[in-house]
This record gives sequence, structure tokens and C-alpha cells, in this order.
Amino acid sequence: MIKGAILSIKHQNYIQNIFSILDDIGRKASFDNAIIDFGCGTGQTVKLLLQKGYRNTVGFDIDPERIEIAKKSVTPEHQSCFHTINICPYHLPIQDDSVDFLFSSQVLEHVEVLDEVFSELSRIMKSDAISVHIFPPKFRLLETHTHVPFGNTFRSTGWHRLWILLGFRQTLTEHLSSTQCAQAHLAYLRKRTFYRTEKEIIAIANRHDLKAYFLNGLKYSHNLRVLQPMAPFKLTKFFYSSFISKLLVLEPDNNKQNSSLRADFGS
Repeated sequence: MIKGAILSIKHQNYIQNIFSILDDIGRKASFDNAIIDFGCGTGQTVKLLLQKGYRNTVGFDIDPERIEIAKKSVTPEHQSCFHTINICPYHLPIQDDSVDFLFSSQVLEHVEVLDEVFSELSRIMKSDAISVHIFPPKFRLLETHTHVPFGNTFRSTGWHRLWILLGFRQTLTEHLSSTQCAQAHLAYLRKRTFYRTEKEIIAIANRHDLKAYFLNGLKYSHNLRVLQPMAPFKLTKFFYSSFISKLLVLEPDNNKQNSSLRADFGS
């Protein structure tokens, strides 16, 4: 019961952050908008948005088991709001130019071929759509997935084993020895995480007619927003760009798309 309440608060805060970001860039979601939770997991955020009246909210995920859990957690009328993403070939199950807002949390760092994802986002987003993606930086003080301090900076069995022995382990790994747990950490980071620089992400987005820019993560951090007045300083910028969750905004580059159309028609 307590765990469920904490989870609900977490997703409520996440939705509040997304809406705050939209407000700051001059946009506001209406109840009629087509909204996508990209990487929805078991559908907690989608359910909350549906409860708030955003009736055209749907969730996508690559894990069919999570999608089934999401479907079982809602009424029959809302089960069609959850869809499994086709991996090969990569395809999002929605029509071209049909999405107003799309968001994700802790998803992009798991995407091996980002070109495929951005190509699909470019296809489904309306000309005035906004896409917001929150994901951890590579050198976060406490690595997001293993919960080991500087777990990405020091990818060695010894480093991870040290912190595991000090109690930095997740409940799912309690049956493993400290060495086995450390090896599992490293295998996960090597095979399941793909961190890129901001420049690399922007370049990939541009290849698919998307404008991309990053926002200051301090403003939307519940624990660190008190540092927001210091944001203009170079040291603070280095801190939040290196250690605070990344906030990526994508918009269709309509000028580039129009240029491509003119080229296709020879005008």
C-alpha cells in the first residue's frame, strides 16, 4: 500500500514536471490533444493522465509483458490505450502527423539505434508537436540503474563489488553474491545503456528534420531547484549538464521539411 502511494506520488511529480516544461516553452496540453507516453512501462503515468481527463493519451513500450500488465490494470474501455512497439523493423503503431505531445523518462539511454527512434518520432509528430525526454547523464553521481556511486565512471568489478558490500544493491539482486551482482551490473551497463553527448543527440535529431535543444535541469529538480539562481554561472552549468537529469526537447523542423518537399517537386 505504501509502495503504491509512493509510486503514485512519483508519477504525479513527473506529470507536473512535464506540464511545467510545456508551460515554460509556451505550450499547454488540452484534453483533446493526442499524447504519447513513450516507454510507458506498466502504464502508471498513462492511467493518471486518463484520470485527469486527457482522454487521448496512449502508451507505447517494447516489453509486451509490461503492456499486458498495463492493460489488466485499467478498465476494458482503456485497454486499447496501450501498444507494443514493433522492433524489427522499428515502428510505432500510430498514424503519420497525429501526435501533439510525446514524452519519455529514462528511455533514451536504453536506445541503441537512436536514428530509428527519431525517424519514427519525426513521422508521427504534427507540425506543431512537442516531444520532451528526461534521461540520466552518463556520469551521474549515483548511477541510475545500478545505484552505485559513479557506477558508469568506474566500470570495474572491484568498484561495483565494493559498493555492493557497503549495501548499494537493489532487491532484485539480493540472491546474488557480491561478485555476481557486480558482474551483472557491468553486463547491464555494457549491453543495455547507450549514452551520447548532447551534440551527438542534436546531430541525430537534425538528420530526421527535428530541432533539438536541452533545458536547464536544475529548475525541475525537486531536491536541487534551490540552486536555480546560480544557473548562469559556468561551474553550475557544468554541474547540471554533467550530473543532473537531461531534459531534451524535440520539435519538427518545418523549414527543413518544406525545403525537402520543394526539392522533391523540383521547385
